[in-house]
Amino acid sequence: MASPKITSGGKERVPNAVRILSKAFEEDPAIIYMLNNLSTEKQLAYLPSYLNVLFKLAARNSATIEEIDDWSCCAVFLPPGCSVDDPFTIPPWGILEMVKTLGIPGLMKMMSEYDSRKNEAKKKVLKKTDQYYYIFFIGTLKEHRGKGLTPFIILVLSSSYSLHNTPILGFASALIRHYQTLATRQRLPIWLESSTEDSRNLYNKLGFETVDEFVLGKGKAGADGTRYEGGEGVKLWDPSLSGWVDEPDFNCARSTPNALIGSRSRDDHPASISVIDATSMAEAGLEPYFSLRKFSIKPMNAPPGGVTIKLLGYTGNQNAPLSWHVDFPYGYHLPFLVKLQDYSKEIWEQLQRVEITADFGPAALDYEFCMDDLEIQFTKSSSFTSEYSATTSQRTLQYQ
Repeated sequence: MASPKITSGGKERVPNAVRILSKAFEEDPAIIYMLNNLSTEKQLAYLPSYLNVLFKLAARNSATIEEIDDWSCCAVFLPPGCSVDDPFTIPPWGILEMVKTLGIPGLMKMMSEYDSRKNEAKKKVLKKTDQYYYIFFIGTLKEHRGKGLTPFIILVLSSSYSLHNTPILGFASALIRHYQTLATRQRLPIWLESSTEDSRNLYNKLGFETVDEFVLGKGKAGADGTRYEGGEGVKLWDPSLSGWVDEPDFNCARSTPNALIGSRSRDDHPASISVIDATSMAEAGLEPYFSLRKFSIKPMNAPPGGVTIKLLGYTGNQNAPLSWHVDFPYGYHLPFLVKLQDYSKEIWEQLQRVEITADFGPAALDYEFCMDDLEIQFTKSSSFTSEYSATTSQRTLQYQ
């Protein structure tokens, strides 16, 4: 199956984006809430005009409009430093049209209630920076939702060092991966909002972290956005992501066996180096343990908050394992050469197992990390008398 083509453009694409996204968002709770002073019939009739104003506003602020698979899915995407929050960039005819159709209360839902909560969340997470990408709108036509795109692959590396290809489902996922690659090259985060649990779950699977949750219209609307006195309101989530895999990390991501899953543990089996066949080692004249001298390690594009990579070393004759960790701050990193004895102030020898875990903060995040250039030392068994081992007091194995 050939990869669907993604194309990009600007303001000339607003009509097509309106056509696709007005259909995609017909049942969106947040959109229904914004327009719920109108009857359902009038909402559907007005929605294209409403989105037309928003998308022209975005285009005035340097937004691009991307589509995939001949407009099966499209998105409105704002670059760093650009915003749709400035009311002075809204076309005057757009303001007049909104006021005429929705009234001042309807306009304030968007410009006051929604924007203030969204900006509050941004300020908390992104601080004062405006250097982030913003997926303003993204949607797929109903008939094209959930279609598998096997050419778009997430690299999932298990703790048993095997490499798996996992297809991403859906055109929206593929388009988001396109944006993640773009953002990661500049080492910038991506921001978007979600108004349904399905979309929030999709974003979480794609590596986004839900950084805030808020409710619109509490006491005035139901969960579906329709007017309902005493209703629970429309729940929204703010997911944020620090990009995807940096291009310099691609070799690390694809290599085997030195690329490891970046979870705290995976089904209680974290990435590890261990003695699995003591009998074979004895037959080769080696003691059933090893020493770990040095290695290179790095996370792939550490997310906001950074990552802690931790090693635990287990021997057969101690209660507490040996322990050492390193903290990587946010951003891209070159491999870090670890001389374990120098840094931990302990000798990592007579080991039967070393476990390696990476804590990327929120439980939903599961990035990869790489471990390479391991120098592992084996010791000759004192009871082994073969001519070969008699001349070899120890052997060192270097993994490239």
